[in-house]
Amino acid sequence: MQWRQILISEVLCFIRNNFDKLVISELKPTLVSFYNDEELDAAKEILLTSVTTALDSVGRSADMPRIPKRVGDNRKQHTVDDLLKLFTLIDECRLSMPSFVARALLEC
Repeated sequence: MQWRQILISEVLCFIRNNFDKLVISELKPTLVSFYNDEELDAAKEILLTSVTTALDSVGRSADMPRIPKRVGDNRKQHTVDDLLKLFTLIDECRLSMPSFVARALLEC
């Protein structure tokens, strides 16, 4: 049995558990309306690091898309787009990722 790293992120836990169940047009407005900028930014940083590490480990670092730091109007929507783009890459490349978990499901 291989152990996977466990990372705490309510945003990433939600996306991971719903990415295959909902279409992006349903997932995106839910993320934008429920999570704040800080939660989405923190999730993006965690996911960028995880995807970069996973791509490096399989020799596919060239597949990493350019994901800019978002500022200005529509920042939240663009950050969500970046998160969903990275989850699509994970799915397409069949990358082994850490387990993303929520700290306290009962508090949500």
